[in-house]
Amino acid sequence: MRRHLLRIWFISLLLTLGMVWVPGASLAQSIDSLFRRGLDALEDRRYDESEAIWRQVIQLDPRNAVAYYNLGLVLQLKGTLDDAVTAYRQAIQLDPDYAPAYYNLGTVFYDQGKLDEAEQAYRQAIELDYNAYAYNNLGIILYLKGNLEEAAEAYRAALEERDVDGTPASAHTLAYSNLGDILRDQEQYEEATQLYRRSIALDEDYSPNYSSLGIVLLRQGRLEEAIEACKTALNLEDEDATITTAHALAYTTLGEIAQQQENLADAIDAYEKALEIDPEYETAQTLLQEAEQLVAGTDDPDPQSPNPQPNSQSDPESSELQSLGAALRSAVMDIFSQ
Repeated sequence: MRRHLLRIWFISLLLTLGMVWVPGASLAQSIDSLFRRGLDALEDRRYDESEAIWRQVIQLDPRNAVAYYNLGLVLQLKGTLDDAVTAYRQAIQLDPDYAPAYYNLGTVFYDQGKLDEAEQAYRQAIELDYNAYAYNNLGIILYLKGNLEEAAEAYRAALEERDVDGTPASAHTLAYSNLGDILRDQEQYEEATQLYRRSIALDEDYSPNYSSLGIVLLRQGRLEEAIEACKTALNLEDEDATITTAHALAYTTLGEIAQQQENLADAIDAYEKALEIDPEYETAQTLLQEAEQLVAGTDDPDPQSPNPQPNSQSDPESSELQSLGAALRSAVMDIFSQ
């Protein structure tokens, strides 16, 4: 399962807990001092050191919910996800209103492929009046579960909240882009184009917007604009997108354009570059195979098999997508009228 722009929430503010001194020379330091050291180690990616510090804080103050939260964060970044779940749950047990713990618990469940549990965690974070990222991540979970109408509602809710800066992009940048992905899958290409451009207006350096824009421009026959969008994506830092990475997506779109123009050598080169980035990207695999068959002089090596159908990066996955078109188009018009 590829990542879909889920963002871990970091507690960057040092909470002043008061000075708690412990007898003994080796332990004569404050929890405040340990917090500073733990956060410094976390920011420097010295995760083992940071983990040891948070465990020390917990020994000194077993009811410190923030320490359990930070321990969970370090364990999550180290990839020990079951232990991270335990730490976040302990933080929630000590402070049931601790929204960031629910939020990061959702990202851990996502990484574990537990979408139902992730959805529940994000809904709890939202119930505690959390920020636009929680709505955006809830939308991603619902999108992956096939609940596209609810996903679109979650993205729209994110856009109604105050925007929040973060990595890889702000919450509104991601929400516009993710809503555009739904409309792209729905084959509402013009409306998706508007949403990607809206997202680009917020962040000109977020590469997935340009690669996704390239797809919908290609589908509209606007080849020169599609090429320009893909080249822009390739000049920016690669990021995970909803299908594959932004660069793999851009190379695949450039390959499709070259293949349409009967430039098979360039098409094959572009597909191979996409697969160097993401060897598991099935669309690039299929298109490369088709292009190689054309070069070999046939698009059907088995005369008993039906002619292969051209693949597409944006084919709808179910009839449900078609039924959502009018509602989603109306939702987009509501956004643009704000």
